[in-house]
Amino acid sequence: EKEKVKPEVDPNISKLKVRIQGLRKTHNFEFNKADQFSLVLEKMKSIVKIDEGEEKIQVTCAGKRLVFSCNADNLSKSLEDHGLYPSANIVLKLPYAIKPSTGEDQTSSLADRAKISRERKKGSHTMQSIGIYSS
Repeated sequence: EKEKVKPEVDPNISKLKVRIQGLRKTHNFEFNKADQFSLVLEKMKSIVKIDEGEEKIQVTCAGKRLVFSCNADNLSKSLEDHGLYPSANIVLKLPYAIKPSTGEDQTSSLADRAKISRERKKGSHTMQSIGIYSS
């Protein structure tokens, strides 16, 4: 009979799902819980172009009810100190807008048109409800 072998999970690993606000793609990373938060930004810089103004970047984790800016003090704290251990989903809000690629742009414009259509339908009343056909 076969014994099921569970994969060993390192207790020092912090799994982060990082997303840039305004974009849909999430990036999965694994860090050591003692790593500084600045390593997360360094990894994201290799994927997405993050311009100057690093201290104006706002980090939000809805699950942990955590919001902080990327000043020198917060960048030097470990992931465990921020409460991002053992796992967290974080959103980076950049001080400038990032344009989505053309494929996502068409989807968002379709979503915008659907939203406008729904808003247009709100508040419409039938002639009976406003009393035109009342006797």
